[in-house]
Amino acid sequence: MTSKNKFISLAILSLAIFLSPLIVAATTMSVPVTDGNYSTTLALAVTVDGNGAFNMSNVSCFYNSAGGAATTVLAHIVNTTASQTSFTSSVDISSFTDLRTYNVSCQIWNMTTLNKTLSAIRVTFDKTDPVILLDVLASGESQPFGEIMNYKCGLSDAVDTTLATQSFVAIHPSGDDLVTTTLTRNKNDFLQFTDTDYVGDFVFECNATDSAGNQNSKTATVTMNELGKIKSISKGASGNNKLIWLIIAGVGVYFLFFRKK
Repeated sequence: MTSKNKFISLAILSLAIFLSPLIVAATTMSVPVTDGNYSTTLALAVTVDGNGAFNMSNVSCFYNSAGGAATTVLAHIVNTTASQTSFTSSVDISSFTDLRTYNVSCQIWNMTTLNKTLSAIRVTFDKTDPVILLDVLASGESQPFGEIMNYKCGLSDAVDTTLATQSFVAIHPSGDDLVTTTLTRNKNDFLQFTDTDYVGDFVFECNATDSAGNQNSKTATVTMNELGKIKSISKGASGNNKLIWLIIAGVGVYFLFFRKK
């Protein structure tokens, strides 16, 4: 290799080494993200590149709840050291309206010079728990052992139309061969449970979590007696200690006409 070629190779290598931090380093916003879901707190997180010429002094973030250009101030984050590369802020969004249409943008500044703008669109702010309506059989109704027991669990959410997770479980009485049975809703929200051939308490649970992490659950305890009748039904505490909506029909009829003297 000639000395000229050696010089060119050395120059290319030196340039690659010099530029490598610029190539590897990046300016990114990890929170929020496009199509992301957030509940009562939004933990803004921006990372700027580590090259000395681009050390940023502050980050300013804005939002628009209607999906347009983000112009309303969300947070200002000022650096604490000249070499700072991570800018974070915890923003309380509990007072914001629950919507799926927020646009958020963060501007990275070097003193008075705008270096870069990062954006996330279709961001969801959602602090509301899923709504659960649990409907079971009424006290005193006949339920022969081993036959189908129907109950209904309706789930809905004002913001998240699909819900991230949902589960439906029947917990068997103590001493039964089975501990729990996992059930699946049909299109009419009904669940069918066939293993009632045991005296005691069957606890029916409906659980739901939305994409922002808000959770709710409802329970109802159905007590079976030795004759295969439903002896009683009691309400259970919801997963977030909210009021349980439990529809019980026919209780008055039972006590008036069918209860044994």
